[in-house]
Amino acid sequence: MYNGEQTNQMILDILANLGDQGKISEILNDFRADYTTTLTDVETLNTEKTELGTLNENLRGVNNKMMKQLGDLSFLTDNQNKNQNQNQNQNQNDNEVPYSSLYNENGELK
Repeated sequence: MYNGEQTNQMILDILANLGDQGKISEILNDFRADYTTTLTDVETLNTEKTELGTLNENLRGVNNKMMKQLGDLSFLTDNQNKNQNQNQNQNQNDNEVPYSSLYNENGELK
């Protein structure tokens, strides 16, 4: 596919060679071949786009149906947060040394 600069150059070449019909025919044939390829590519991409759009809608429908069947799952994250908080509290309690364990039976620091 020709970009804008290449297309402009082709037009300038045509204008510069108005008297040379062979050169103009060659440039226009190249341009026609590129244009035909571009149209084919665009048609293919449009078909793929339509297919992907249909597939996306199908996936959304399946996802919505599945979410309706599962219902509200927010309680799972609430339970997960509670468990994490309990684990943190347990870890803090495990790391704390009781006051009585700092002294031996004679009242001296261990």
